[in-house]
Amino acid sequence: VYLSSPARPHTMYEYVLSVKNWGRTSGHVISVYSEPKIVNRLDDLPREPEYSAGGLKDVRFLAPQESWEFDSYNPSEILSKEQWDEIHGGKKKLIYYGVTTYRDIFKEDTHYSRFCYTYSSSLGFFILLGPPGYNKYT
Repeated sequence: VYLSSPARPHTMYEYVLSVKNWGRTSGHVISVYSEPKIVNRLDDLPREPEYSAGGLKDVRFLAPQESWEFDSYNPSEILSKEQWDEIHGGKKKLIYYGVTTYRDIFKEDTHYSRFCYTYSSSLGFFILLGPPGYNKYT
C-alpha cells in the first residue's frame, strides 16, 4: 500500500492511497481499511493495530502489476489550526494506518498487508514509519 506525497512538500495537499499487485497472478482484494489518527508519540500506539469494522469489502480483482487508487486524504480537511500547529511543532504525531486483505485467485490462503505512515513535519510529507506490528505483511 502506498501513500503518495504531493509534488510540493511542506504543504497539505491531497495524498492518494493505492494498492499494487506485485505478484505473478491475479489477486482478489477482499477488504481495505484505513484511517488517520493523531497521537502524542508513536510509542503510545498499541503493539498491534486496532481496526474498526468499517472499510471497503469484497473490493476488486487486480491483474499482475496492476495498481488501484482506493482512497485520498487531505489532512487540511480534518485538522484544526491548533492540531496542525501541534503536529508541525512536534508535540503530536499524525499517522495514517490501515490494512489490505487479499487472496491469490488460485489459492484459498488469505494474506494481509498492514501499513502505517507518519507525517514528518521536518520533511513536509508522510513516510512509512510506525510500530513493527503496523508495517508487516503475510
